[in-house]
Amino acid sequence: MNLGNKNYTIYFSLALIIGDNLGLHSMLGFSESFSANYPCRFCLCSKMECNYLVVQDDSKMRNEENYSQGVAIDNLSLTGINELCVWNQTNDFHVVYNYSVDLMHDILEGVCSYDLSGILYEFIINLKYFSLDTLNNRLQYFNYGPLEVQNKPQLISMDVIRNKKKLKMSSSEVLCFSRHLGIMIGDLVPINSEFWQLYILLRQIIQVVTLKTIQPGHDLLLKTIITEHHELYLKLFSTNLKPKYHHLLHYPYIMSKVGPISHLWSMRYESKHRESKLTADSITSRKNICYSLSVKHQLRLAYRLLSKSKTHQTHPH
Repeated sequence: MNLGNKNYTIYFSLALIIGDNLGLHSMLGFSESFSANYPCRFCLCSKMECNYLVVQDDSKMRNEENYSQGVAIDNLSLTGINELCVWNQTNDFHVVYNYSVDLMHDILEGVCSYDLSGILYEFIINLKYFSLDTLNNRLQYFNYGPLEVQNKPQLISMDVIRNKKKLKMSSSEVLCFSRHLGIMIGDLVPINSEFWQLYILLRQIIQVVTLKTIQPGHDLLLKTIITEHHELYLKLFSTNLKPKYHHLLHYPYIMSKVGPISHLWSMRYESKHRESKLTADSITSRKNICYSLSVKHQLRLAYRLLSKSKTHQTHPH
């Protein structure tokens, strides 16, 4: 780089590889099945242990030594390692220290959706605190404010409630719904309800993991909340914890290592991918779809540069 008639050499170092769970497991050489015997890229807990573990087991965290042993064993079912990670050849990087998680898929499309579908089933079907029509009416007419109105949640169908299905909402809508649900229905639910306490714990988890800056002790706070949440979830629903609940156990440790979790999520990348997905759906040519999408992307970028536009005109964020 030339600056002020002087040449400077800039060196880059690989710190983290970020992405969603399946993408990371594929790139980093771990099992691509989350129902495998050892499904976690951070620890060596078995599938059975992951089903009921409510706090991170520090003694089973992956490190360079047990990773090398796992590669030497060369047995996916015994180690959770599919192949040696090629990124280990990069200076100052090792796959076991790639402390990257994605709260968009783990929490918003995972834990949040599972929790809320179960909680709403209890409130509406079993306990009958309010009706689905009441909830949808409040969803429709709630004042979300200028910043959240574009993420207004979709109305919920009875089929989703009765069958405890995942909420049919985007990640942004789930985040908005989770943040405001307490205000929407708080007056209809007894404050001592354990299902209400589960929602409060979930709301606190969301509040901490979406922080843009953190203070010392936030990781310990998050660890406590997650443990209480998982214990209560196991008690109330009499079921095992799904893989995304296990991923959540590692969030406090990762926060202590790399800082705010919200800087690692896939939300912005998914938003960028959406442009190409919409283009792919609208054009009829399939002869060379990648070329067509790349040309469209370059034309869009050229327009933004020539018009000196700071934001995308078609799909605002």
